[in-house]
Amino acid sequence: MIEPNSIPTISGRVTISNIDQHRRKILKQVMMVIAGSSAPATLLSAPNRQLRILSWPDYFPPRLLKEFTLSTGIEVEITPIFSNAEMFYRALEPKSIPFDLVTPGHGWARRWSSSRLLRPFREAVYGDLALDPLLVGAAHRDWSFTSGGLYWLPTVWGSEVVAWRSDRNAEFGHSSEGGPGYADIWNVGSDNKSLIRVSSGFTGAGLLMASRELLNPGDLWAARQDKVTMERVWGEIIAFCIARKASIGGYLSGFPSVELFFRKNPLGIAQINESWVDKLQSLGLKVISRAPKEGALAWADGFALTHRGRNQSEAETFVRYWLDQEVAGRSLSSHGFHSAVIGAESHAGFQYRMRLQERYPGEARSQLQLMPSAGEWFTEKRAAFIRDFLEAPIPQPPPPEVEPVEESLPPEGEKPALEKS
Repeated sequence: MIEPNSIPTISGRVTISNIDQHRRKILKQVMMVIAGSSAPATLLSAPNRQLRILSWPDYFPPRLLKEFTLSTGIEVEITPIFSNAEMFYRALEPKSIPFDLVTPGHGWARRWSSSRLLRPFREAVYGDLALDPLLVGAAHRDWSFTSGGLYWLPTVWGSEVVAWRSDRNAEFGHSSEGGPGYADIWNVGSDNKSLIRVSSGFTGAGLLMASRELLNPGDLWAARQDKVTMERVWGEIIAFCIARKASIGGYLSGFPSVELFFRKNPLGIAQINESWVDKLQSLGLKVISRAPKEGALAWADGFALTHRGRNQSEAETFVRYWLDQEVAGRSLSSHGFHSAVIGAESHAGFQYRMRLQERYPGEARSQLQLMPSAGEWFTEKRAAFIRDFLEAPIPQPPPPEVEPVEESLPPEGEKPALEKS
């Protein structure tokens, strides 16, 4: 946790010598929309215009912050956080700096709603943005706290993928119809032991059960909202997983556990965050990955306006600038996540585009499974089910069936042969 009195910042105050014409065009369009006018906007350069953002440290490349500052005169100060909980409680602290923008995770909707820390975006800010419809749908479902509009606009997303070593297990990705999936994670009959994070591993098992019609449609997500449904659905999921516990070769406890697993289990497969696949590759391990065919478990972060913020106009200008297709695409190489802006990848580097295509072939991106916000009681109840799984013994395979030996009788009329004494 960063101490409040020693807050590191990433500043956008450094001037650069030239900005291309497209950059200026974007800012003019942004400011016209914010002003609610069709007249050409004049780029402002007042040195005292400021914007304070509470966010993850790698989301906003300094070079793009510099361009924004030179174009608008708005100085941007990023205060880094390293967890959603830290972001929430820093914003909640009454004596903290009054931040203008925060970037909470989608799954924290209920916490932010009950806190009353946020104000909605005006439709003029987001109405014409080209954002991923799946993520926008999640925003309307979980972040429309009142009839006054959306309180959250998606910016970036990522997911958990199925990963394996291509140098020692090259055929794995082609072994099952439609590509790898959660069935491979929970395959007791396979030599490919699996690594999972227990909570998301069970959610993946739930998606597998739903695909096999072992769960009713919608039950998996309904269990995050209702305690009775949760008890029933997770009871079924845990029973399913205990019966297949022999397939699991390890449990995630940070990146070192992932690296160790793949070094010791060259035939192993894992359900892990895709950013860790990138890190494994940077260490020289030939690990590749793909979205599970039942749908990858996804997370998303987004912009939200705070009530205490003093610079709403500057915040709205920044949001529209950052959700421009080109700007969003250029930011991808700095953090490695994916943009919520449709077509942003066309402005990213070649390696990023190849990685995106490899991990999300075909319709995989439209099949992302973004978990709805859960009740505050959910985590505690889920922990109890996880304990049940971890404490359960690995089921022993049944003994092989022995076919009964039928005693042959002599043909009719013949006496049975006498046994020698």
